[in-house]
Amino acid sequence: MADKDFVDSIAEIVAVWGNKLTEDITESLGKKDMVHSGVTAASFKPNVKIGEDFVEFTLEAPSYYDVLDKGGKRWTNKQPPVDSILKWMKTRGIQATIPVKKQTLASTIKNKKMVIKKVVKPQTQLEADKSYAFGIAANIKKNGVIKRFGYKGSNFYSEVVNEKAFLELRKIIIKHTANPSFILQFIDPAKQ
Repeated sequence: MADKDFVDSIAEIVAVWGNKLTEDITESLGKKDMVHSGVTAASFKPNVKIGEDFVEFTLEAPSYYDVLDKGGKRWTNKQPPVDSILKWMKTRGIQATIPVKKQTLASTIKNKKMVIKKVVKPQTQLEADKSYAFGIAANIKKNGVIKRFGYKGSNFYSEVVNEKAFLELRKIIIKHTANPSFILQFIDPAKQ
């Protein structure tokens, strides 16, 4: 059984390190020009749990962080939710353009044998935005996300949360506790 003071001191070191890690993730998002509403950056939250003889660190992350980080096609059998894309469009100030033919109340369809007057309900901005968001969702399903990174992801997360970061934590713990007899284990949430 570990000494309570030892466990508490490690917990404090891990908490400070976790906050710094979260700041580094936010900074990485900024460097990649991926901060718009701040929702993604604010979704990363460090948590430290203290047990009798252990300290557990978890990093809460948005469910889509791995797709932004590594790119690729996360949605293999379905499209991403249109509502999420609508929120993204709103924070970015993106509005769909309503086609002229959907702005008028009536249109004429000419066929070889007859002329038909068709009444077309004008499209609202919300309907146009939903249609546009649906198109974006279909494209994400087909190609993946973030075209400017070649649909390969931005690596905003993996450049920060990696073996080097955990080696740094281990060095800090050893330096402050003078006790290398602990186990540091990393469990990647993307692989669970």
